Amino acid sequence: MDESDVGGRVAYWRRPRRMSQQVFADRLRKSKSWVDKIERGVRGLDKRSVVREIAEVLQVEVRLLLDREPHGRADSADSADSAGGADRIDVEPIRNGLEHYVDAAAFFHRSPVRGSSPQDRLPEVGKAVCHAWLTLQRADYVALLRLLPGLLYAAQAGASMHAETQQQDTAVDLLGQVYQIASSALDKLGEAALAWVAADRAVAEAVRGRDPLQVGHAKARVGRSLLALGRARPALELDLHTAAQFAPDDFNHYWTCFGPTNVQLCKAAAAVDLGDGHMAIDTHERLDGVLFAALPAERRANHYLDIARAYAQTGQPHTAAQLLLAADETAAPELRHRPAGHQVLTEVLRRTRSDPPAPIRSLAEQLRIAV
Repeated sequence: MDESDVGGRVAYWRRPRRMSQQVFADRLRKSKSWVDKIERGVRGLDKRSVVREIAEVLQVEVRLLLDREPHGRADSADSADSAGGADRIDVEPIRNGLEHYVDAAAFFHRSPVRGSSPQDRLPEVGKAVCHAWLTLQRADYVALLRLLPGLLYAAQAGASMHAETQQQDTAVDLLGQVYQIASSALDKLGEAALAWVAADRAVAEAVRGRDPLQVGHAKARVGRSLLALGRARPALELDLHTAAQFAPDDFNHYWTCFGPTNVQLCKAAAAVDLGDGHMAIDTHERLDGVLFAALPAERRANHYLDIARAYAQTGQPHTAAQLLLAADETAAPELRHRPAGHQVLTEVLRRTRSDPPAPIRSLAEQLRIAV
């Protein structure tokens, strides 16, 4: 096994998942020093079983760590061992969907791509896009990832089919929304590079549709993807530029759930990322309970994960554990299918000096996280 660059690939796939070396080491039952040496190439990986375990923790296929092409797949044992996570099973069809260039084909043929009944399809696509947004806001990522590949193709075909027709703006808007849904879902599952591709496509469609609010929404998704890829400075510059363009307005458009309550959730998340758990907890305790309960399940569960981190930061792991259970009850996929959810649970377990509560122990065992 060529191990010369495996360590670099381990680091490459770890960082977009926002998993520190310490958390990664804990989940592997190794030391932080061991992880650091592997990633820097000081120490080699000469055991296939260890590579498989690393792939399991990172929720990627073994071939991605070994730099194997998709058509030169790993052996059947590798494939079986790498099939446990939602993103590993379902992200590949979305990748294939993003590789379609229906508009480009239509351009070179000098005519739109035509279907059997082009006049009747846009309303169906519109309903499917609305359903996809609702599925995202329920944090039902398994159902969403099954829906997206077909929806991507339908929206792409619709945009080509209705080029230079009266329905062009509607078709372009729907395609841009599908790219945004895909970007958000991919970001949730730690696929930052793919999320960036989808977000960039969303910006292009929003510009083509001449919708300034949709452009701003799509740019915000690009900024999020850049941040996940470790490109903090470009992400900040993009977000500041976008905010300056829309500073006078404050509306809840385009499925953003944007409003005073969500702003407070973002404030708490920022405080946690900056290591100020006390500020995050204070922000959480000041939330209007009625308004918070009105938010989609995905938003509430994601906030519970952030506040669980805050309580862990402030030395209150048992309270953090209760927030994790609340997240699991509110929208289980937000905790169970996201690398970020696994990371928070691992951090809470690491900070718990006594035996964790039985429900947390059971949850960790289900997710194959060492207690």
